[in-house]
Amino acid sequence: MLITGFEIHGTYSLFGYEQAVDIYIVASWCLIAIGFLGIFCNMVTGEWKQYIPANMNKLLAMMKYYGVDIFTAGSEYPHHKTRQSKLNPVQRMAYLSLHTLMLPFAVLSGLLYFFTLTGQWLGLED
Repeated sequence: MLITGFEIHGTYSLFGYEQAVDIYIVASWCLIAIGFLGIFCNMVTGEWKQYIPANMNKLLAMMKYYGVDIFTAGSEYPHHKTRQSKLNPVQRMAYLSLHTLMLPFAVLSGLLYFFTLTGQWLGLED
């Protein structure tokens, strides 16, 4: 998508504009399908629980570790992975915000842009 996106915006010419747009659209729909598959798999397997922040004390400890302790020799990593807790609290917050805020906004704005440009949103397609 990056290669075809730059070509669509005129940075260079590799495939030609029309083919780059076609490839970009197919890749975009594939990315959306993979995203929904990932959500489905997380829901079915129960792995969605990995993204819910659990302990604020551990969150503060991880922030302290990443901000200060990581530069100190001999400091201990405050989170240890288990089957039930694969992600540390900072990762949980980052993935939760990514999955609930950033990705839906990117997908919705991309779909709005796509349907507005193609005229399909207003029933104006060729």
